Amino acid sequence: MKKEFDFFDREENKRRLWIFLYATCVFTLFLDLIFPREGVLGFDSFFGFYAIMGFISCALLILISKLLGIILKVDEDYYDR
Repeated sequence: MKKEFDFFDREENKRRLWIFLYATCVFTLFLDLIFPREGVLGFDSFFGFYAIMGFISCALLILISKLLGIILKVDEDYYDR
């Protein structure tokens, strides 16, 4: 049986999604230029702070989940005992 292609399997859709992602990132940075923020703590008022903080937070979550996957891994025959 031939597998039907999903929306995300088509190359033109992948390209459109990447373009949409980049456009959204540029748009949010553009909004940060138009509506400057007054930082609450002082260091959070510079341009692009929340974009950088979001990227670092996401990267840390991925690294922590990888580490937890290594630590909490059980043997393949754990339930066969």
